Amino acid sequence: MVLVDRDGTVVRAEIIEKALYTPFDMAAVDAAKKSLFKPGIDDKGREVPAWVSFTVDFDASEYSQK
Repeated sequence: MVLVDRDGTVVRAEIIEKALYTPFDMAAVDAAKKSLFKPGIDDKGREVPAWVSFTVDFDASEYSQK
């Protein structure tokens, strides 16, 4: 989950489901913080901070340990 500010920047990122490999968690948070989102909109049409679900999938199938 990420908290998106009024300008679309991520001000906070939280891991909801941890990866089996800790560096993946760190990479997911880093990716989230570098992303830009549309802010939330309140009932008066104003941009407001909002929590957004942000999923990062890793595919390590092309890598193998030898």
